[in-house]
Amino acid sequence: MALGGVKQVYAEVMSRSAQQIFEKYNIPCDCGQVAETIKNRAGTGQCPMEQTVRHIDDPAAALKAIRRTQRVLRVRAQGGYEMKKLGFGMMRLPITGGDQKNIDYDTVKRMVDTFLERGFDYFDTAWMYHAYASEIAVRECLVKRYPRESFRLASKLPVFMLTSREDRQKIFDRQLEKCGVEYFDNYLLHNINSGDIDAVEKYDCFGFARKLKEQGKIKRYGFSFHDTPELLDKVLTEHPDAEFVQLQINYLDWKSEGVQSERLWQVARKHGKASDCIKCGACERHCPQHLPIRDLLVKVAEKFE
Repeated sequence: MALGGVKQVYAEVMSRSAQQIFEKYNIPCDCGQVAETIKNRAGTGQCPMEQTVRHIDDPAAALKAIRRTQRVLRVRAQGGYEMKKLGFGMMRLPITGGDQKNIDYDTVKRMVDTFLERGFDYFDTAWMYHAYASEIAVRECLVKRYPRESFRLASKLPVFMLTSREDRQKIFDRQLEKCGVEYFDNYLLHNINSGDIDAVEKYDCFGFARKLKEQGKIKRYGFSFHDTPELLDKVLTEHPDAEFVQLQINYLDWKSEGVQSERLWQVARKHGKASDCIKCGACERHCPQHLPIRDLLVKVAEKFE
C-alpha cells in the first residue's frame, strides 16, 4: 500500500504491526478491531503473508518477499506435501574468509529460494554444524523469510555431548531459539554408534524424544546412524518406536566394507524403516510408455549387485 501511494486505509481487523507500518509511512488508518496478529485461513497460526514480512519494514523488500512466498505456496498447493527425494543439508555451506562460522548468507538465501521454488521443502541442520552456526543460518536464511508451513525442518540432539539428562532439554530449548521456530518437524538422535550407544541409554534419549512429541515440540523422531548393521539391528529391535532412521545410502558405498550401505538398508527394511518404493506399482500405472518399470529396476539392481 505504501508503494502504491494509498492515501488512507480502513480494515475490519488490523494487526498492530500493520498499524506501525502505516504510521511509519504517514498513512492514516482505522479499523474495527486491533489484533496482535492475523491468523491463517485454518486458524492454526499466523497469516503466511504477515509472517513473511514480520521482520521487514521496507515496502520494496516486503513486496519482493511476498511474491517469493506466493510462488512457493503455489508450488506447494500444486504438488501436495509428500516427502520429496531431495533435502537441503545445512552443512558445508558457502563461507567467507575460511571461517566455518562466517556463512555467506546472501548465497545461502539464493540457494534456499531456488530449492523452495523448485518444489522441495526439507531442511536438515544440527547443533554443531558450522561450528554451532548452522542453526542460526537456518533462522536468518529460511525461517525469517518464509512462513513456517512452507518448509519442514529437522535438527539433531548431540548424544555424544551429553553429560546429564538436564543437558537434553537445555540443548533442545537453545536449538528452538537458534532456529527461531516453535517446533521441529523431525528430530534425530545424532549419529548413534558403538561409542555413544551407552549415552543414548544412560540419558534415555528415546524417552526424551517421545516426551517432546507428546508436548508438540516435534512431529516425528528418529536417529541418524553411522556404524555396523548388527548395531543398527540392535537399536531398532530395542526401540521399535523410532519413526525413521537416516542412513548414508549411495551407489559408491553400496558394497563398501566401511559404510556397508546395502546391509544397513536391508536391516532398515526388515524393521519397516525403509520404503520399498516399487511394490505398489503406481509408477507403472502412471507411465505413459507403459514400461515394466518394476522388472527393469530389479534387473538394474542385479547388475549393481
